[in-house]
Amino acid sequence: MPLCRLCRAIAMRSALGEPLRAEIEVPQISAEEAASLQAAVASRDTFRGIGVDYAPALSGARVSLHRRASGQAYLHLTSDQPVHEPILGVVIEAHWAGGRIVRHYTLLVDPL
Repeated sequence: MPLCRLCRAIAMRSALGEPLRAEIEVPQISAEEAASLQAAVASRDTFRGIGVDYAPALSGARVSLHRRASGQAYLHLTSDQPVHEPILGVVIEAHWAGGRIVRHYTLLVDPL
């Protein structure tokens, strides 16, 4: 299955006023795809191009591929900046040996 169909649900792991922590499930990923995967929060131009506001909390955010003890892969999204918006639009851009995807997620951020 190509990676472009893999990134699914996103789960918020932080609350308002905390740095961003979220996880995007990657149900299946081959070893080749995992080895060549480069994922990041998209550029401000990409956000603008698809009509999504770029939140200050996304400045300097990082995206990395991890695996749970079960072997399930996920993208871990983190930032140093706190999230102050109760609704946060995130655009992730991923490149790998077999292609590229840009995906928009909407996060609902709970108060502490």
